[in-house]
Amino acid sequence: MSAPAALSSLTNSQRQELHCALLDYLHRQGFESAYDALRQDADLPDFEPGSTSAKIQGLLEKKWTGTVRLQKKVLASEHRIAQLEAELKSAPTGRRLTSDADWIPSDAPARILEGHRKQVMSVVFHPTFSVLATASDDCDVKVWDWTTGECEATLKGHTQSVKDVDFDGKGERIASCSADTQIKLWDGNNQWKCVKTLAGHEHVVSAVRFVPGGAQLVSASRDQTIRIWEVSTGFCIRTLQTGAWIKCISLSEDGKTLLTGGDDHLAKAWDLTTGKMKSESREHEHVVDAVALAPPSAYPALRTLGGLAKSADAAPGQFAASGDREKTVVIWDTATGQTIKKLLGHDGWIRGLVWAPSGRHLISCADDGRMRVWDLGSGGRCYRTVDNPHDELGRSRFLTSVAWARAKPDAGPRPDGEASTAGASRVNALATTGSDCRVCVWLP
Repeated sequence: MSAPAALSSLTNSQRQELHCALLDYLHRQGFESAYDALRQDADLPDFEPGSTSAKIQGLLEKKWTGTVRLQKKVLASEHRIAQLEAELKSAPTGRRLTSDADWIPSDAPARILEGHRKQVMSVVFHPTFSVLATASDDCDVKVWDWTTGECEATLKGHTQSVKDVDFDGKGERIASCSADTQIKLWDGNNQWKCVKTLAGHEHVVSAVRFVPGGAQLVSASRDQTIRIWEVSTGFCIRTLQTGAWIKCISLSEDGKTLLTGGDDHLAKAWDLTTGKMKSESREHEHVVDAVALAPPSAYPALRTLGGLAKSADAAPGQFAASGDREKTVVIWDTATGQTIKKLLGHDGWIRGLVWAPSGRHLISCADDGRMRVWDLGSGGRCYRTVDNPHDELGRSRFLTSVAWARAKPDAGPRPDGEASTAGASRVNALATTGSDCRVCVWLP
């Protein structure tokens, strides 16, 4: 009798091995009738259970479980391939790479700025030109041209660590704040000389921001207050009691909403026109070190992500992101405090957050030395991880802040008298600072 078609591809030794494995399985399972029938049909009258080699014993179960494992691997591979195909479809083409909507940082920075002597705490881009400013634990503020990597000025005056730095809306002034309890204003039309020192805080000043329009300034301190200053006179015109050390702040584009994060494990949204708190996120379980209000371009993706009704309302300050020392980023609605999405993946304190201008991506940096790009259009998954951009001599370094460029085209002469390096179209740039004393700049 000829062998069945299903076994025609097996050699005689393989066929006998399979029969023996089947007989071994049937005997161990107690299927004696099937065992006797197969031994007769397979013409193996001398087969004795237990006399087979170790290779034969349990072979059928091993083959079966191995097949199941392979099926799982195949399914996982197919799922990964589908993800990569989706990424490829949404990835920018070479022709669109420099557009605002598409570009996100790659694995290697285009520029590394060196000059600070201690860790760099904060970075901010000039609103018009290819200039950025940095604040450092070395007590200095530095002004850089990020296209050439040259340090254009070092601003000295603070006596302790400089915690934060900001440009006004025209880029004519820099505000810096320090552990020395002071805020200083530096004039770009006068070779970045210090023109005012604002005193009033009683402890470390953690954060400072110009209110859009440049007439006012907001600062936050370990003395548990937020102060609003009149820039022209240097007078404090309002003090908000917060009950916590405010570590970080973010202002909406219209200057009406202030976002804060503090050591009370809360992220809060404030109405600056009334000085009253609007809402708060209670999702954090540790100190909130990073906050960022979402641009209106992010609203459609965030409403979809949170299952909210579609709306044409594009008023600034409606959604926020906050990051804490429990390695969690929370995206939430500032009107209600409702959580939209929690982003998990970092293995260290979240130290910086910034939204891409397109609104599709949120970038975070942390003490784990990594920068993560979160894709809000794909359910908030981590789209890209940039490992150890501040790695020095193989040692992982903390990231302390991240910022996105605000450069605009055809801006005319710079306030310091230098020639403008702005091109005919906006050039994206992103910068990070770290404990390695350096600033990394990514360009398209």
